[in-house]
Amino acid sequence: MVPGAADAATYWEHAERYRFATRFAFGKDVADIACGEGYGAAALAEAGAASLVAIDNADAAVSHARETYGIDARLGNAEAIPLKDASVDLIVSFETIEHLVHPDQFLDECQRTLRHSGRLVISTPNVDIYRQTSPDNPYHVSEMRSDEFHRRLLSRFRKVQSFGQCRPSPRWTRLRGGTRLFHLGTRLFNPLRTVQTQAISQKSTLEYCLARTTAPGRYFTPESVQRVTGAELARCKYLIAVASQH
Repeated sequence: MVPGAADAATYWEHAERYRFATRFAFGKDVADIACGEGYGAAALAEAGAASLVAIDNADAAVSHARETYGIDARLGNAEAIPLKDASVDLIVSFETIEHLVHPDQFLDECQRTLRHSGRLVISTPNVDIYRQTSPDNPYHVSEMRSDEFHRRLLSRFRKVQSFGQCRPSPRWTRLRGGTRLFHLGTRLFNPLRTVQTQAISQKSTLEYCLARTTAPGRYFTPESVQRVTGAELARCKYLIAVASQH
């Protein structure tokens, strides 16, 4: 996602994930795997990370992130993370694992590079929901259902907390005028939604990722990352997990 160039759906989905992740960064040695343009890694650094390294397999992305945000961005492969064993407290990796031929190798690498007290914050599309709107994404070679994603993480981490993103709208929105009221609430509790995403700057994106939201703000923001389980999780378009050994 590139601020100023992304469509609205892509922008808000990505920005909300990093907004969620910044709460874990303070005082931690952080790695952002598949950092892309770099705004998310920069937000993690601004959130008070003790150190931050951003890794991507595209030269252009690494150069852009380094030059635009002044962060430590490095070329690397998610299946062979260029970091020492037990060297970071937090790994953030959004929309990465589904692109990998060897997803288990990536998770093994995350486990290797995390300290014992560390956390992995990770996301992936829920294949059952995602394919309803994107039936043939040639870049996704390892899409998963919610139960498979959870199982893979539990095979390596003792504790896995599940979150969902882009879940179905509340039932009351199906009533007459409900959708209009929901959109009004969304704009009220997230004024940036009134701005065309092409006009939202990199600075505003960083500020948004660092801002804390209220309970009404989460409720009226469809892309907000929220704690969900079971059947409700299976209905979310994106699966987010926080995995740890403690």
